[in-house]
Amino acid sequence: MDTLFNWELILQVFEIALALGLITGFGAIVRNIYIYITSSTLDKVLVRKYNVYDVMQRVMADIDCSRMLLIKVHNGGSVPKVTSTLKSTIIQEVYRAPLSSIKMDWQDREVDMAYIKMLISLDQSADGTISISRDNMEDGMLKHTYQAHGIKSSMLSYVTRDSKAMYFISCNYTEDLHLSPFRQARLEDLSSKLKALI
Repeated sequence: MDTLFNWELILQVFEIALALGLITGFGAIVRNIYIYITSSTLDKVLVRKYNVYDVMQRVMADIDCSRMLLIKVHNGGSVPKVTSTLKSTIIQEVYRAPLSSIKMDWQDREVDMAYIKMLISLDQSADGTISISRDNMEDGMLKHTYQAHGIKSSMLSYVTRDSKAMYFISCNYTEDLHLSPFRQARLEDLSSKLKALI
């Protein structure tokens, strides 16, 4: 079984240290245990983050979009409630010209009602994928962003959710999107891969 901690090894090291009377070295043992735990966790996170980026990069090329975003909708860490503020944060992005990075500008952005309606449409879609056109959007934060960046359409794909957040992919196009079966299949495949990595 793959576990984060090798408790048997940790307990054996601790017992040996006590048996040998190395109490003065206890701080070093604790430090080494901490380094073991955090380094193995960090290694796994780094590999998973790279895998998220890599799979997004490959799918972006396949479906010919100009920018792909992995977005988290959340309440700043607690369980969302009707009275709480919902926020949107870009977790990962890949892009190419003519679009540029917007990740740093889209952190903990409070969502408006037009954005919430879009999320409801995505959540209620039969296959977890929808396309949106700037021309058909309600006035709001997302439409203003699309206008400012020259985005004409997007394809959205649901990834996963937990009790505190919802994750989805947004593929931005600078031309009108034609939702093809190929693009939809690639996005559904991407969503399942990302669900396994998140």
